[in-house]
Amino acid sequence: YTDPNTNCQHCDDMVVTVNNAVTADAGNNQSICQNQSLVLTPVTAGGTWSSNSSGLVASNGSLNTANSGTFLVYYNLGAGTCLTQDSIQVVIHPAVNVVMAPDPTICLGDTAIISAAVSNGTGPYQYSWTPNTSLSNANTLQTQAFPAITSLYTLTVTDANSCQVSGSITVNVTGLPVVNAG
Repeated sequence: YTDPNTNCQHCDDMVVTVNNAVTADAGNNQSICQNQSLVLTPVTAGGTWSSNSSGLVASNGSLNTANSGTFLVYYNLGAGTCLTQDSIQVVIHPAVNVVMAPDPTICLGDTAIISAAVSNGTGPYQYSWTPNTSLSNANTLQTQAFPAITSLYTLTVTDANSCQVSGSITVNVTGLPVVNAG
């Protein structure tokens, strides 16, 4: 640079660093059941997560699944003029609830009805009793059990979103009474 008033020349060196652009990539939309754990993993590492829903996601991607719903989650990468952002949709499906009927007591050779009440989640539901022995049907909400000894049966309920819950019921079997006529 030459100063026109003094005809003096001034020089200076400057180092300009050009950062390669890195684009935030949050990955694919996510779907999870309520009260299950999930840590979001982006395609491009090094950024932080955020959401407009307070308490939904920690900056490391750990998701709070206490509430069901559909949420928009943001992934931020870089800083200043190099900041890029991507977003994904997170669907948290409502949890399935199951309430088991009271434990029945039967005499040896008798049959007990075992059942449960299912709520929340998204139907249709699939049912699976285990063990599936000594049952009239292991794939219904209510079935007949005829064990020879006291047995624990576990019902697993799966909803249309693959959300699962389990509950157990014990069928108590008592021996036949001894009758003495004489």
